[in-house]
Amino acid sequence: MRWALLLLTLLLGACTPNPTARVGGEGWRASLEWAPTRPRALQPATLRLRIGDDSGRPLAVTNLQVRASMPEMTHEPEEILFRQTGPGRYEAQHTFSMDGRWEIKVAGEAEGVRILATFTLHVGP
Repeated sequence: MRWALLLLTLLLGACTPNPTARVGGEGWRASLEWAPTRPRALQPATLRLRIGDDSGRPLAVTNLQVRASMPEMTHEPEEILFRQTGPGRYEAQHTFSMDGRWEIKVAGEAEGVRILATFTLHVGP
């Protein structure tokens, strides 16, 4: 019985979706998903960015720039290099330098729309 409970717990944990943050502006919507659920400093994390218009249609972003910074710290922001994986979909691997609260700032343009998004991500225990 204990093995069945353990197996069920592991399976349910594996099915849990990754955390996602969503923001939007005039003419666009963006979401950022990350794994593991709670990234840790000095360990790689996967970040997935999706950008679309108000109806959900994917937008191809030009001049995409993403930076991660800690508002409470004075060190320079860390650049995050995303690669396009599909229409309006981008993915990056990033290793955060410290535990704490990070702001992920996204900037770019898509079909005449300026995209400026800020996501908050907590790194560490």
